[in-house]
Amino acid sequence: MKHKLLKFKKGLYEFYKEEVSGNKNISLDLARKKMTRNMLLSEKANSENHRGQKYKYGSLHFIVNQGGVITWMNNSCFPPRKWSIDKDKYKQLNKELLIKG
Repeated sequence: MKHKLLKFKKGLYEFYKEEVSGNKNISLDLARKKMTRNMLLSEKANSENHRGQKYKYGSLHFIVNQGGVITWMNNSCFPPRKWSIDKDKYKQLNKELLIKG
């Protein structure tokens, strides 16, 4: 796998399972793969005084530090203006990261 998988700060994996639709029973490995894909498809944004890079994936906004750890996440934000997913890149990343479905 050519993409280094993101990690979750303590408590954020549980938040992801509870707050992001369709992920209630997701494994940690699959959640890491999906968040890595989401980061690669996201719009980068101003980190607003947080350490790390902020990403906007629709209404899911999150910050990744230099070590590849998701340190903050919110799933009720306004999506970026004219937000859309590159469907071809989405499918390609699913193949590369072995995400089924």
